Amino acid sequence: MVYVIDTNYLIIAHDHYFPEVFVSFWDKIDELIEEGILVSINEVKEELKAKRIRDHWLDIDSRANGKFFKELINGEHECIPLIESLPLYKEEFGNGRR
Repeated sequence: MVYVIDTNYLIIAHDHYFPEVFVSFWDKIDELIEEGILVSINEVKEELKAKRIRDHWLDIDSRANGKFFKELINGEHECIPLIESLPLYKEEFGNGRR
C-alpha cells in the first residue's frame, strides 16, 4: 500500500512533531519514504516552496534520492478539477486550494 500525503499534513507534521524532539517519528517518516510507502506529488512540492518549512521537506526528498515527490501519471492530473468540484472539497477549501 502507498500513502500519498498532501501539503497540509506536511505542515502539520512539521509544526507539531518538532524534528529535533520527535526523532523516532522522523526516522520512521524517512523509512516509509525510502520504502516507497509514503509519497507526495510535485504539485505539493511547488506549494511548499512558498512555505517556511520547504527546506525541511526538500531535505527529506533529497535524502531519499528524490523518491518522495512524484510526477502524476496516467492522466491523474485530470482528476484534480473533479476533486476540486466536489461539495466536500468546496466546503473545506472554498473556491481555491489552500
